[in-house]
Amino acid sequence: SLEQQVADLMRTVEQHEAEKEALFKLSEEAKQHSSTHLTKEQFETIYLSYKSEQIKADTNYNLTLSKKNAKDRLLIKALAKFRLPHIECIQIDHIEPNDGDVKGFLANSVPDQLNYLDFNPTKSHQLEGARFVDGLVSAAAKCKTYFRVFNTDFDGESFARVLAAAKHCTGNVYFQNSTIRSDSQLDFGDTLDGWENPSLYLRQC
Repeated sequence: SLEQQVADLMRTVEQHEAEKEALFKLSEEAKQHSSTHLTKEQFETIYLSYKSEQIKADTNYNLTLSKKNAKDRLLIKALAKFRLPHIECIQIDHIEPNDGDVKGFLANSVPDQLNYLDFNPTKSHQLEGARFVDGLVSAAAKCKTYFRVFNTDFDGESFARVLAAAKHCTGNVYFQNSTIRSDSQLDFGDTLDGWENPSLYLRQC
């Protein structure tokens, strides 16, 4: 009925207003601190308020964030100034080339000793790797096992920086459907010097 549709619309508006208010409060708090560490309980409260779903009680939970999802976009924005508690896996999908919130999230929020990171932007041939290089370097340095990057174009210098940061990973370091621009000099000998892990994959690159 029309009345039901109006009621549903009003609930949606109220929910968005509550989300915006919560985001504003978090942003204001974040301005007072630099990479404030969230406790597991604080993170779960924020997660529940944005995703409207519980997360597993196990401390080794996964975090999948898609920029196509409005709630995920708000959650990334809310978390971009905070260091997360231990998380087993982070997957970030459909990032746009100039996404400042994801840059902040990669630089500030990725916890130490992350087991698995997937980075999968919307491929636009706009040197996504160079635009996100500081965040990717920071995230790779904290990732202990698997570091996977898809659909990401790099210049030589940016690729070398990310590769160097990921060389301690004990699992696969993986680049797929990515471009490494030939307009920069990339010396694989220097880049792989001290490389501890033989499992480096460059597929469809």
